[in-house]
Amino acid sequence: MLGRLVHDDELRRMPQGGAWWSDADINAVRAFVCEVARAEETPRVCDGELDPGAPVIARLTRDEYNRTIRDLLKTTSSPADAFPPDERAFGFDTSGAVQTTTLLHVERWFDAARAVIDEALAVPRRYDLRIEAEQVQVVSYFGANTGHPVDDPGYQGLMYIYDPAWVSSGTLPFEAGRYRITARAMGCLDDHWDPERRCQAPTEQSPVVMRIAAGTEPLQDFSLTGELQTYATEVTLVDGATDIRVGLLTSLRFMYLDSFLVEGPLDGPAVDPAVRDGIVVCDLEAEGIECARTIFAHFGRKAWRRPLGDDELDRLEVLVVDNVTDGASLEEAVKLGLVAVLLSPHFLYRVELDTGADAHPVTPHELAARLSYFLWRTMPDDELAALADDGSLQEADVLAAQVERMLVDVRAQTFVESMAMQWLAGDDVLTARPVGPRISPELAQSMRTELALVFTELIESEADFRTLLDADFTYVDEALAVHYGLPPDGIAGPSRISLAGSNRLGLLTMGAPLVTNASENRGSIILRGKWVLERLLCEPPAGPPGDVPVLSEPEPGQTIRQALEAHRAHPACAGCHAKMDPIGFALEHYDQTGRYRDVDEHGLAIDSSGTLPDGSSFGDALELAALLRDDPAFDVCVARHLVAYGLGHDPDQLDVCGVEALAEGLRAGNYSFRSLIRSFSTSRLFTHRRARPEQAP
Repeated sequence: MLGRLVHDDELRRMPQGGAWWSDADINAVRAFVCEVARAEETPRVCDGELDPGAPVIARLTRDEYNRTIRDLLKTTSSPADAFPPDERAFGFDTSGAVQTTTLLHVERWFDAARAVIDEALAVPRRYDLRIEAEQVQVVSYFGANTGHPVDDPGYQGLMYIYDPAWVSSGTLPFEAGRYRITARAMGCLDDHWDPERRCQAPTEQSPVVMRIAAGTEPLQDFSLTGELQTYATEVTLVDGATDIRVGLLTSLRFMYLDSFLVEGPLDGPAVDPAVRDGIVVCDLEAEGIECARTIFAHFGRKAWRRPLGDDELDRLEVLVVDNVTDGASLEEAVKLGLVAVLLSPHFLYRVELDTGADAHPVTPHELAARLSYFLWRTMPDDELAALADDGSLQEADVLAAQVERMLVDVRAQTFVESMAMQWLAGDDVLTARPVGPRISPELAQSMRTELALVFTELIESEADFRTLLDADFTYVDEALAVHYGLPPDGIAGPSRISLAGSNRLGLLTMGAPLVTNASENRGSIILRGKWVLERLLCEPPAGPPGDVPVLSEPEPGQTIRQALEAHRAHPACAGCHAKMDPIGFALEHYDQTGRYRDVDEHGLAIDSSGTLPDGSSFGDALELAALLRDDPAFDVCVARHLVAYGLGHDPDQLDVCGVEALAEGLRAGNYSFRSLIRSFSTSRLFTHRRARPEQAP
């Protein structure tokens, strides 16, 4: 109870003699609660050292799985797209507390593991076969000198062909696909063997014709010139064996062949030998089971984000031996072992287990994984892994340097795409109810992009993060500018524009939260007010009592505001609606698609003014944004969401004073969100843990 009392949400729900608590009252009570907690050594709140909490065993989300597989196996595939959707709690998909594992998950994990390992270890049956003239086999000839090499100075290595004749590559095993065949040759009208005579070049009237064929199937004929040139054609072959032939068709003519080249399949799957070489790091055929063990140690270290123990390698070795005994090849058995690595909970989950009841540092490898999945949503890279291996990542200066390196890396954009878009409705707008009937999916995507670009600028510039609420600029493409009623002149792709003099300012007037919190037919005062309380102030209102009637449609001539004022006359509704409704009123000028309007859907004038429970009043959304910017609850709420995302914890179970300390750091750091990330990533909340009660001795 003490922990919950420190939140503004709980304190603001308590009227004091009919009046609501002031900010000064709230701060005084919060300080008192923290002091009491410290004095009583309460383990969950301010026990002298921040309580990092017990770890949550979190499953890799679909996005994390895809990114990890791409980094692990250097692929571009997205196998997790076929997995069941991720559950969310507290606005984020990182919470292990609500993640489930179903039979469908297991089936899709197995399919994905087999597919990505097969792809990574594929051996390309691709021909890049160059056949020199002296290597060809003569199929048939009638000229006495056909199939003989040329010994003339300057023409050594050419094959001399006279009269209709064929030379062949010999029978080759082809798999189905498209192939390119290239021949380098020249033609002459006379016998060039006589060194006193020069090659008489073919003419249109007296051509020298070469044919390229696959077996007995003609592919293409070429008229040769008197100089060596390259001639190419393509053919689709089916599975099976055939030979590639090059022949002279014209009688009493001479052809000189340098070489021909067979390339393909051109349309086969792209197989990068470097990927296989990065997994099979030893000679499997020569070294046998010892090589298999080396492969598992090397691959498993990356996949499990830590070195494998001898007992774990022993189990994988037994798997290989058993499969070889049952008739599998050693390579097939190793592939099954690699699949097993990807089906292990140590890959699919971020596991942190121990029996230490007291708070203690996470291991270096756990810290590396926490950091990489927090900022990049993927496995640690080589540098981070090396620092975990030698233990130096736990040194304060090394950790701080790695956080800074990761923040300036392009992969840090993943943080915005994940944390910010889940927190601030960037993802939700894509599936909001007005999308489709009222606005296009493309426009919804533009709204998401707008939010992402503003958020990114505030992080990268280390600007005052409260600017998110009252930014006088935004990013729009032409379609979104028109939708917002802003001048579209000179706008093509997403462009930074000024909002000076417009009816928009900051997050509250962006399309993403407005459209997300709307019905198909109109914006929702209640949903919008509730969203601001939950996402920006961390003051979620209680659910409606069961005996309260559903809000009815306004009567003719009545605004939705008037209908709500009548609705909250019910005593059980007054407390929550006194906070939600004024915020929603401020946003009523923006319809369900985010457009600005002066009258509602019934043509009635909109009143966007309101008064908050603490007595603060505003005239519209722009004035409300200024009030929220200065509310200390916003600072704390930003910190709470960051910690909830980074650790996957229920915000109500977080160390309250630890979150307060981060909020104070945010204020001391000129409200830089990047500074907040730095502080959190190096804080006790992030670098320590304690065991769950059931794990403690």
